[in-house]
Amino acid sequence: MTAKRKKITDLLPSQRPREKLSLLGVANLTDTELLALVLGFGTKRRNVLSLAKIILKTFSIKKLPQLTVADFTHIDGIGSVQAGRILAAIELGRRAFANIPLNKLLTPQDAVREAGDLRTKSQEHLVALYLNARYELIEKHTIGIGGLSKNVIEPRDIFRHAFILPSPFFLLIHNHASGDATPSNDDIVFTKRLVRAGRLLGCRIIDHIIVSGKDYFSFREAKLL
Repeated sequence: MTAKRKKITDLLPSQRPREKLSLLGVANLTDTELLALVLGFGTKRRNVLSLAKIILKTFSIKKLPQLTVADFTHIDGIGSVQAGRILAAIELGRRAFANIPLNKLLTPQDAVREAGDLRTKSQEHLVALYLNARYELIEKHTIGIGGLSKNVIEPRDIFRHAFILPSPFFLLIHNHASGDATPSNDDIVFTKRLVRAGRLLGCRIIDHIIVSGKDYFSFREAKLL
């Protein structure tokens, strides 16, 4: 007997791209979920998330801007309408960021300004700020929510994204919802692991910053890196 196709409506609300965007914000969606929102709909055989996964398996996300409508429509289930949606979204993003200078993050204060929204979060968020060789921010990426002691966050979760971009340097920044920016033992141990991993992998952590209310703590300033 053929398994029944899983529809988007069969998923929990927290697993559906639109609902997840409303709950967590667009920055916390995966590449597949973002692409599914651009596509808008799936087919009788595949839901929109499955279709998005197939596209990203066929073409890397870095290659998408180089493709044509014909390239996309070679994938079963993708028509000219959906191919046009993808290309339009890519072009809109290109125009939005054309000629906009990248922010340089040279000090802990620069990083704190870039992720200042973390100060008001009721849960702990761990965010990586990926930089190019000129210390310019190329991507801000949420690694985990819930605190280092509660989440199983591994160095590979951070370095994997750095290699995809690619990025030779990154800063970590997370908030302490308790109101105290002092690093915990978990914070210190995790940071030391990242320093060791970075030396082996050739991708360096240049600071780990904890924010809380109006205060912050920098591992770099405290000479703990």
